[in-house]
Amino acid sequence: MTDTMRALLGGAGPGWEVREVDVPTPGPGMLLVRVRAAALNRADLHMLEGVYNPQAKTGDLFTAGLELAGEVAAFGDGVTDFAVGARVMGVTLGAFAPYALVDHRHVIPVPASLSWTDAAALPVGLATEHDALTQGGFTAGQRVLVTGATSSVGLLGV
Repeated sequence: MTDTMRALLGGAGPGWEVREVDVPTPGPGMLLVRVRAAALNRADLHMLEGVYNPQAKTGDLFTAGLELAGEVAAFGDGVTDFAVGARVMGVTLGAFAPYALVDHRHVIPVPASLSWTDAAALPVGLATEHDALTQGGFTAGQRVLVTGATSSVGLLGV
């Protein structure tokens, strides 16, 4: 692995810009994931417009992309549930690059039967749907009305 990589950055102008950046090093609790596929969702476009500012965004210049699928390339201290080479999908800022840092609590394993592209399109929708149902107090066996099943969150709810 080289020390630098090309990444798609936001915050440098009106659009995304390709720049050479350092490959990140995983700190405690973090995974370095070799990105095999990344998904584009509405939040990415809102970040580019400057109308969405997630807590993970630490400055005006940021590596774009919020969801990915790939293989664990390295991990920091305290990570015991993932090994190098494990197939994972997750949510993090920085998915539009060959390597991204991901909090180990924000990834789940990718089944062998799931393609990289399909896996990359799931994390934000899965997390949003799970959060909505959990905050709503729903448990297994209950019914819920899903309106607007045309987005990933709605489709996952169905």
